[in-house]
Amino acid sequence: MSEYLQSELSAIELFQKLKYDYFDAKGEMYEVVLEDRLTTSLKKINPWLSENNLQKVSRKILAVSGSSLMEINSEIHKLITRADALSLKPTPEEKPRAIKFIDYENLKNNEFLVVNQMKFKGERANSIPDLVVFVNGLPLAVIEAKAQKVDIQSALDDLSYYQRNSQKLFHYNQMLCGINRISGLYGTIEADTKFYSKYNEKASNELISLLDKEPTPQDILIYNLFEKRKFLDIIKYFVIFEVVEGRTIKKLPRYQQLRAVNKIVDRLKNENRGGVVWHTQGSGKSITMIYLATKLRAATSGFDNPTILVLTDRTDLDNQIRSTFNRVGFSNINQANSISHLKTLLKDSYGKTLTSTIQKFQERAEEKKEVEVLSDKENIFVLIDIRETNSVKCASYLV
Repeated sequence: MSEYLQSELSAIELFQKLKYDYFDAKGEMYEVVLEDRLTTSLKKINPWLSENNLQKVSRKILAVSGSSLMEINSEIHKLITRADALSLKPTPEEKPRAIKFIDYENLKNNEFLVVNQMKFKGERANSIPDLVVFVNGLPLAVIEAKAQKVDIQSALDDLSYYQRNSQKLFHYNQMLCGINRISGLYGTIEADTKFYSKYNEKASNELISLLDKEPTPQDILIYNLFEKRKFLDIIKYFVIFEVVEGRTIKKLPRYQQLRAVNKIVDRLKNENRGGVVWHTQGSGKSITMIYLATKLRAATSGFDNPTILVLTDRTDLDNQIRSTFNRVGFSNINQANSISHLKTLLKDSYGKTLTSTIQKFQERAEEKKEVEVLSDKENIFVLIDIRETNSVKCASYLV
């Protein structure tokens, strides 16, 4: 009972303040996907779908298969985030149209629901996570709550057990959270405890006003991860599947990466200028660049599929960043071997990802004795990674 009063109830109340619908499942058994809600949402988001096509789309997302939980999860993530993942013809005569499972631009077209004590079939016994967050009938997050005096590790252990016991629930999962009022951690499926993250931001004025009291660490985590626009933003632009030594690892951003990327994009859109982000070594600067490149390429950002040029000050960093971009699915990374090669690559600057080293510009400057314009096109963004002593000055973003 203390677990419910101290943590679970507080979380439910905050979700309700965030305008989520709420349902108390009272330990009743349910299917993983709420099919009626899924169908209703699909009709609302894709009103042109015929009844026959509507059934095809529903079956598609309900029957994704794969050799592992991670493979299935990755395929479902593509379905719910990528415009080119699934398309159908409204009529035999018309061109195919993209299917949207989630409307990322118009929040009101989506249904957000939080449910507590919902029971799911398991291999050993039934799984009953404390909270499940649904968007359009799809279970996109699972939250386990503990009493304030209980170590947060206990919540993470329960989440690990649910994944083994009721794997189908996590086919659709985009985020896992453990909370106990005075702390909170978030991570992804199959992640070890050490890879779960805190959300250490100070409480915003918006959150304080929403609660009308001093927010707890649990409140700060839930607000920053599950406020509707923030939640969909993370799912669409900040989920990475990285292949490391043949194994796929799913990653979510740290709060610093979220803040940095969104501030940079906002500044570029509204002030037409970039900025500087400071990193300590090993804090994920390459991943930050990938998040930024992903968001800059998004149609909703309004940058017309720009070319991304990543500059570093060492050859090994150049190779490392190129390798990292490749591992997370950026294809056709071009490494410029010289300034003349880079100039050639920039002639057609639409949607490319390029890497090079700053030293090449110095060599060219010494030859030319003047600054050379490599391209006069506007949709090119330059990300510069310079290492200084114990810190890394990462990414000076130039329009």
